[in-house]
Amino acid sequence: MHQLQNLEDFRLSLKYPLTIASYNKMKFLNKNVVLIIYIVVFCRTNAVNGDNDEFYHGKFPENFVWGAATASYQVEGGWNADGKGLNIWDVFTHKKGIGHVVNDETGDVNHYRFSISWSRILPKGTLEVINKNGVVYYNNLINALMKEGITPIVTLYHWDLPQALQEEGGWLNNSTSDRFAEFARFCFQTFGDRVKFWITLNEPYVVSYHGHEIGAMAPGIKGNGDKIYIAAHTLIKSHANAYRIYEREFKNKQNGIIGITLNVHWQVAKNPFSPADVKAADTATQFQYGWFAHPVFINGDYPEVMKWKIGNKSKEQDLTESRLPVFTENEKLNIRGKSGSTWLKVTPTAIRKMIKWTKDYLGPNVPIYITENGVSDRNGTLQDSHRIYYYNLYINEVLKAIRLGGCDVRGYMAWSLMDNFEWARGYSERFGLHYVDFNDPKRPRTPKKSVDFYSKLISNNGFVHNKSNVI
Repeated sequence: MHQLQNLEDFRLSLKYPLTIASYNKMKFLNKNVVLIIYIVVFCRTNAVNGDNDEFYHGKFPENFVWGAATASYQVEGGWNADGKGLNIWDVFTHKKGIGHVVNDETGDVNHYRFSISWSRILPKGTLEVINKNGVVYYNNLINALMKEGITPIVTLYHWDLPQALQEEGGWLNNSTSDRFAEFARFCFQTFGDRVKFWITLNEPYVVSYHGHEIGAMAPGIKGNGDKIYIAAHTLIKSHANAYRIYEREFKNKQNGIIGITLNVHWQVAKNPFSPADVKAADTATQFQYGWFAHPVFINGDYPEVMKWKIGNKSKEQDLTESRLPVFTENEKLNIRGKSGSTWLKVTPTAIRKMIKWTKDYLGPNVPIYITENGVSDRNGTLQDSHRIYYYNLYINEVLKAIRLGGCDVRGYMAWSLMDNFEWARGYSERFGLHYVDFNDPKRPRTPKKSVDFYSKLISNNGFVHNKSNVI
């Protein structure tokens, strides 16, 4: 665990976000060796304290949403087929020999989350060219899902910005928010008669930090504590514009809901009895989760602690203005209150704490959909007992948040439906409930042991005594 320092030295406001505590994606290198990213807290099922550690038996609410999730770039393939335009990940992954991607690789539920590839629909990122083949592809996918009684949950942006827009500045160019609004409106018009769950952006924190600060993910830009905030600023306005368009032009006719997916690291104070440590942990949460949640849910603006710390550090650097951009009053009005779902990405016991924090901080009337949660391995085993163990504990903590904490959690989607291209990690990590043979051109899929567990969990709608879905 990272040791918390004085708030004046808190690195979040200087340059790099600091993960104080936990991250949920464990990598199982083989059956016996476990590599834990940052800190993973396990829930003991035989402890005495039922509120925190004892396994909870019970059912989820009657209309609870169960699903599995994917993203367009990670599963579709056909990066240059059927009229699709380039996106920033097509370019990022095809730059060989510079370490962008590992090995230089290129890229029974009732709900299914997937994303629409912006450049497959609009190859140039604008309405100038509309790729009819791309439209047909997604129409066929949506229709096939509905024929099987599966509700589609559609993400508009899952990191794959059209390369044509990147060449004009990408998320560092304010006009990209206007282009995103056009793309969103087109999708609402084209698919909204069947799609009733929309997600505007997937994890804007990752786009901002990993894509525009450390350069580890597309578009691979390295900043100096400046571009990260500019990109985030444009992303937040893009979310608000898309949300407002749906609210104003489509919601009453299509009767859908729309929100944003935010990733969260639950921050743990080194000493929970130290006010300074507790405050530092909360500050870290504000800099990572509040950075996007505060404008969207609270008042249309960044958390005060972010504005204060970044402003002061900017002065110390002899800058004429803060590195954190400023929203106009009209922009604040447009942004405020523009969401319907959120994603929590944490460790087993911490996921319930983060859900409670969200309820306490944003208010009890904010519905929560957990749109990604999963664990990877590197051996592709079909006997994935580690994944069953992981889901068993995580999902049980979600149930506790609902039944013991009174939190309004309405859905859970496992990441991922199948093994896929895991961004900069290529095919070296597998998150799927289904194994994919990437050496076979037909990409055959084989259910893993976790499929049976997850199917029974959904069938039971929870954890019931004497049912085999409880390990």
